[in-house]
Amino acid sequence: MALTERGRVLTDVHRRRQMRIAIRADSSLRRAWRHLDVANIDATRGVWQQEAFRAIAQFHGTSTNEAVAYLGRYRAAEIGTRTGPVLTAPLSPQTSMAVLDAIGPQALKKRIAAGVMPDVAWLEVRDQVIAEAHKIIMAGGRGAVRESARQDRRAIGWRRVGGPDPCTFCAMLISRGPAYTTEARALAKHDGDDPYHTHCMCSVEIVYGDWQPTAQEQGFIDAYFDAAEAANDAGQPRTAGTVLHRMRERGEFRDSQSRRRKKPSGD
Repeated sequence: MALTERGRVLTDVHRRRQMRIAIRADSSLRRAWRHLDVANIDATRGVWQQEAFRAIAQFHGTSTNEAVAYLGRYRAAEIGTRTGPVLTAPLSPQTSMAVLDAIGPQALKKRIAAGVMPDVAWLEVRDQVIAEAHKIIMAGGRGAVRESARQDRRAIGWRRVGGPDPCTFCAMLISRGPAYTTEARALAKHDGDDPYHTHCMCSVEIVYGDWQPTAQEQGFIDAYFDAAEAANDAGQPRTAGTVLHRMRERGEFRDSQSRRRKKPSGD
């Protein structure tokens, strides 16, 4: 976690602001989706793409700008100066729209062909598109912190920071601690960027000192290693497929089956 209480508060506020930025995009994304005529998908998908990408680009930029402002405040709290490398993760129009087209218009046509009522399919696919767009938007802020950490020689790396009630997948990634910036510093290095799922509430934080897990994070670490050892005892390798379901069985995470069964029927 952050070295200072101020840094911890700033990170949590930043995470919440990033979520609000993505949610604020909903109105624009819904308006864009209305351009897609369920009775004439191919002829109207181009207008939808233009409007959807306009909204995504706007809020991706807002997410990035918020992260840049957070970086200055966070560095001042952690190391006494706002100065430091600031890098951003550019938005790729081609990649973003290819993903949204696959889960949007293409998926819509497949559902209708499979017998789903067009109006029902239109609403279901719209919600999936908006959820995926949220992830793309929040990649602006996540990427800015991550890329800036990579170029900051004072930092040992960056780490994933979760909300108060993460799913098992996020807890597993949080339990890994920092992604170290150099091989020499890597005591528990994992390569690549942390993947994020739709509806993910995680953020990213630069680590300037030795990582000390919070009590919550230590619980995630314990849950992971207990599940990993159980997989080893069963003669299985340590993979997401062998570990995650064992972590869920503890009932501690948002997607644990025991917790789902306890939810009131109105939820």
